[in-house]
Amino acid sequence: MNKNVLISAFLVFALGISLVGCSSNKGTSEISPSGKTTTVVSKDKVNEVSQNTNADEKKTRYISTSLDKIKTYSDLKSLEIAPYVFTGVCISSRPVFQNNTLYTLSKLKLTEVFKGNLSVGDTVSVIEIGGRTTYGEYKKECNITKKSFEVGDDSIPDDYDVVVGTDGFFPLEKDDEVLLFVGDTSGFLKDFNEPLFSIFGAYDGKLFPSGKDAYSRNSPSSTDVRTFANNTLKISKEELKALSK
Repeated sequence: MNKNVLISAFLVFALGISLVGCSSNKGTSEISPSGKTTTVVSKDKVNEVSQNTNADEKKTRYISTSLDKIKTYSDLKSLEIAPYVFTGVCISSRPVFQNNTLYTLSKLKLTEVFKGNLSVGDTVSVIEIGGRTTYGEYKKECNITKKSFEVGDDSIPDDYDVVVGTDGFFPLEKDDEVLLFVGDTSGFLKDFNEPLFSIFGAYDGKLFPSGKDAYSRNSPSSTDVRTFANNTLKISKEELKALSK
């Protein structure tokens, strides 16, 4: 196997990203914090397809897949191992396909840096599982075909927009303000030679502004409208500043 592929795979798996394809029950390998390789089953079946009731987006469908992870990052203590922690504004995002999988490649302009060799004003690229595209493109690039046992025709029209996420969490989009705990996964995307970062635990290390000088993890949802539960992870700016000490 190509050496660069091995390095990229190690980085991606070590950060807790499971390479979820679009076909059902695909086995994947992840590297646990101990360095051991563990085989898991990615239950990436469509478990929810929701129709947006907004009249302006009536042709949008939300697809949420299930993702098995060998490790979750449920609190600040577990997220502290991330080598980079920063806040930023998403200035662009676009879908990219690789290995029958839809990803989102976003560019963020950094507003604060709490950990890592980055500076306010830098622009960084972040990769996430899932994304926004048309169903026709999604079906084509992810090699989705109708199974022989499926009956009827309840498929999504090819010209409809789809928003694909995992476990009820959806990728960033333009103008989002966000706090991220990330690692360097440069080299993972083919033909992308810039530095690249990915979020710890796929979505565990992604929090949004909630109240004064605080960030919270949003609740799983059937659309990308964000809500926050009372018992959700909440991190204050003071706690973030302590990371660099």
